[in-house]
Amino acid sequence: MRRFDDKVVLISGAASGIGRATAERLAAEGAALLCVDVQAKGLAETVGALGATGATVFSHVADLADPAAPPATV
Repeated sequence: MRRFDDKVVLISGAASGIGRATAERLAAEGAALLCVDVQAKGLAETVGALGATGATVFSHVADLADPAAPPATV
């Protein structure tokens, strides 16, 4: 069993950098992911790459600096 089997993880900043690397690692460990970022193009690339590996991935474009965005995202 992988460490994150049967877990769902929300990752902000998933379009690039540390957020994307975290999404890749958690997907490899079995997590289902909700990837969030303000950059729609980069987010789509991340989600596509992870989906191609068989990971369960959902995406949501949002600017989490907006106070209304976090509750709407969750």
